[in-house]
Amino acid sequence: MLINSLVGKGQTPYALKFGETYNDPQGPWLRFAREALFGDVAKLPELNETLNQSLTQ
Repeated sequence: MLINSLVGKGQTPYALKFGETYNDPQGPWLRFAREALFGDVAKLPELNETLNQSLTQ
């Protein structure tokens, strides 16, 4: 099957600081989620950049 041959060649993306970004209670993801749900959505682009920086460091 085509899907089986493609799955064998696929790569899973990863980030070394995934845990620090998403699981840490002081991490940037919690700030982003709280701002999106309860705060000012105008801050989301800036916080998204903080998330990206955290994952790529």
